[in-house]
Amino acid sequence: MMMRKIVLILVLVGSLFSCNRSGEKSISIEELRVPFKEVKGFGQNNQALWKDLETGVHASFVTTNTRVEKSQFPHWKTTTIHQVAGWKGERVYAQILLWSKEDVKDIKVKLTSFTGEKGGEISDDAVDIAEVKYVITDEFGKGCNSRKPNDYDSAAVADILDPYTGSLNLEKYIIRPVWLSINIPSKIEADTYKGMVEIIAGETKTELLLEVGVIDKVLPEPENWKFHLDLWQNPFAVARIHEVEPWSEEHFGFLRPYMTMLADAGKNVLLPPSLISRGTAKPMIPFNRW
Repeated sequence: MMMRKIVLILVLVGSLFSCNRSGEKSISIEELRVPFKEVKGFGQNNQALWKDLETGVHASFVTTNTRVEKSQFPHWKTTTIHQVAGWKGERVYAQILLWSKEDVKDIKVKLTSFTGEKGGEISDDAVDIAEVKYVITDEFGKGCNSRKPNDYDSAAVADILDPYTGSLNLEKYIIRPVWLSINIPSKIEADTYKGMVEIIAGETKTELLLEVGVIDKVLPEPENWKFHLDLWQNPFAVARIHEVEPWSEEHFGFLRPYMTMLADAGKNVLLPPSLISRGTAKPMIPFNRW
């Protein structure tokens, strides 16, 4: 009986990359967005440090390796020019931090096209913008072990990429990261392309210069990549967050764009949950039993 269930689940998940299933609704990436309720608290504890900060919205580039805590005071040097580089067909990233000592609503993040020194152009449509939202976490400690909440202090760290929807609100004494994903076209001349990122708050506009260096190499399509990428998935989490019946046509409709994004990242295998531990260990992510 267990073997039949395992084979069934493998066949069902494997069919995601086959032709569209009968009755399956086509789901766009935009439709995957579920309103994200950001963790409250963990901020506004260092108000005394902010008193000498000038009013208004402040903005700075930081490296993509920079992760800030929600209430971290902006001690870094403001950087208004940033360079990234990649092959033709590659996706590269940049990160901007926004902060203020007052609440500011309806902030716009706008991009100009990126113009090359030789006259070429990367359209602003090739750039995706996302707010980086905070989640509760704790220190890694001794690893993925069974832990008691009292053993590790918790903090709010930037983690979730929440697609930008036209404006954002900035809470005082809070750092808001903004993530830029630049999709370099495959058919473009090797050159340095320059564009502006505009942060608009009311009548005030801050301009940041982003330079994209395009290297004269072409990244193959993901299906032609040679490395092995295996990221685990929990299909039941998709069913829960979108409130659909597991393994229904609606469920497959929501799974397909997630799997497509993974394929675009170079993933070429599926690892569905096929066995359930009968031991006493609790899984990090709860799976439904069949």
